[in-house]
Amino acid sequence: HKCGVKMKNLEYEDYIKNKLNEPNTYSQGYVAFLDMMGFQKLCKDESCERIKAIIDDIELFKYKFINSFSKLVIPEDIISQTTVKIISDSIIVTAPDNYYGLLYILYFTATLHMMLLDCGVPLRGGIEKGNYFVTETTIFGPAVIDAHDIENSTNYPRVQISISIIDDLRKIGFEQKKTFDYYVNLKNNKNIHLSEIETFICKDFDDC
Repeated sequence: HKCGVKMKNLEYEDYIKNKLNEPNTYSQGYVAFLDMMGFQKLCKDESCERIKAIIDDIELFKYKFINSFSKLVIPEDIISQTTVKIISDSIIVTAPDNYYGLLYILYFTATLHMMLLDCGVPLRGGIEKGNYFVTETTIFGPAVIDAHDIENSTNYPRVQISISIIDDLRKIGFEQKKTFDYYVNLKNNKNIHLSEIETFICKDFDDC
């Protein structure tokens, strides 16, 4: 019994040390807040096995994306700074504040959406740039709230990008398009140009 108490005390002390070593300031970067449309109805109507299969597909996709697909176009040090959290019917993605960070979050979101469509689960969401705090178990911050607000403002299965991000892109020559090609041959090198980001963004019928 005494040994058990000692072990618990050591575990508690390790927990406190780990918490004290965590950052206590915001990071700045991009946040995508994604909602799996119809997921709540699936939870009510479908079996646990069916729901878990969808979540497992997302986890497998995340693993494959981080360890293979994205490395074709995005430096590994950028990938190591990204996070993906699944909370009930929401998926929250963060990426650092640079060109590759934005390219990562656009690429991840677009390919995740296509994968989930095969499961009959479309996505709607919002992407914003700003401050956020994220650890293995926690995520919060102004950018998370703002991305959620954008997601909550649309009824369509699309991921909407904030005006502030579009304005930043315009400063470096971004041109909005009305058409969009989902299938693009990505270059197998790190010489990414603005055309890659343009590939993932278009203006919708309502000017979003």
